[in-house]
Amino acid sequence: MKKLILLSALYGVFFGINTMKAQDADTKKSFLTTGVSISIPKEHSITVYGGVSTSPEHTQIAMVMPNIKINKYISFMPLYVFLKSPQAHSKEAKEHQVNAMLTFSLPLDKQGKWILQNRNTYLHRFIVGGEDFDFYRGRLGIVHRAKIFDKSVNFFAHDEIFIDLKKGDFARNRVYLGADIKLFNWLNPQFFYIYQSHKNHTSPNNHLFIVAAIIPLGNHGFFGAKK
Repeated sequence: MKKLILLSALYGVFFGINTMKAQDADTKKSFLTTGVSISIPKEHSITVYGGVSTSPEHTQIAMVMPNIKINKYISFMPLYVFLKSPQAHSKEAKEHQVNAMLTFSLPLDKQGKWILQNRNTYLHRFIVGGEDFDFYRGRLGIVHRAKIFDKSVNFFAHDEIFIDLKKGDFARNRVYLGADIKLFNWLNPQFFYIYQSHKNHTSPNNHLFIVAAIIPLGNHGFFGAKK
């Protein structure tokens, strides 16, 4: 039974509002995903997962998320995303996304309970048969580490801007609120709320809710990472 649980190491349900035109597959209404998250030596990790939206268009998504810890202050994440959404007349909208994320973390107290984080991202969106997009994403926020009923909890609040690099103009803003909990040795649930606003006023604002559950395979002895 434990082996079956490990194969479904990561799942998430994304609830939102479809606000953009059909080619903007990254703002679809909802997703159900499953996959694996594995810690590898020197505190690095990699997460691979895929799924399908629960909305009528049944958009498919696949992601590969390596996280490389350079030191205690800096980490790097090269992220790849693939989306495929059925369209009218048996056509499909396909999109590839490549992100290069560099995150700086600065403790604000000696105990490391309060951390200032700054993440800088280059995002390239390649839409098959359509226009490519390039964005700079700048995110600034606070992480608070706490204990609730002897469980480690990280609360966070971030604000992120999107700059369209082709137009040299502001495109989008996101506010993130959430928490992740080390509930059990084999289960780390995460909760997110995202408010997304667009410069294009023909695109309504988004309210996104994310619930995810991660099973850290390293806690089960994978790659010798068991603690």
